[in-house]
Amino acid sequence: PAESTPAEPTANDLLIEATDLRDLKQYKAALSAYDQSLALDADMAEAHWGRCYSLNQLQTYDQAIEACDRALAIEPDHVQSLWSKGHALEQQNQLEAALAIYNQTVELAPDYSEAWNNRGVVQQKLQHSQEAINSFERALEINPNFAEAWNNRGAALWSLRRFDEAISSIDKAIALKPDYSDALKLRDQIRQKLGR
Repeated sequence: PAESTPAEPTANDLLIEATDLRDLKQYKAALSAYDQSLALDADMAEAHWGRCYSLNQLQTYDQAIEACDRALAIEPDHVQSLWSKGHALEQQNQLEAALAIYNQTVELAPDYSEAWNNRGVVQQKLQHSQEAINSFERALEINPNFAEAWNNRGAALWSLRRFDEAISSIDKAIALKPDYSDALKLRDQIRQKLGR
């Protein structure tokens, strides 16, 4: 009998491969697989978002925004694409635009802890510390083990001169992630400032 040739991978097969590569932090290889999957089916919001996420990780933010916009053109309520677009805008220091996108994200997905955390980071950069704390606390209600949100909350509390609360929040981040260098540095800075 003649040997059967293996079937060509489908757009979905390539999407799965791309997602696996993305999860392994192999962003360039993931981009190539996303591109192949989109060549077969250009209307997959998930693949456009995967490109956006990977491009963000590679710090090519203009292209990331473009990829997210393609996903959102197909699926306007694609929350990961909104979140990733917000991240790209934030990295470009377009803080008001990023905040507007994060607001839209948490409105569509009230339990999206990463979006609440990012929203808080932008609010803190805009010097709205109390609003930032509220966002971090919302992220922590959803995910109490979110070390970054505990650390960010600590930084916001510190900016309001609520030092003991800040240290306690940062200690929670370090308890969850003992090698968390940003949190360790921040705690040392506060302790030095307080002479402890």
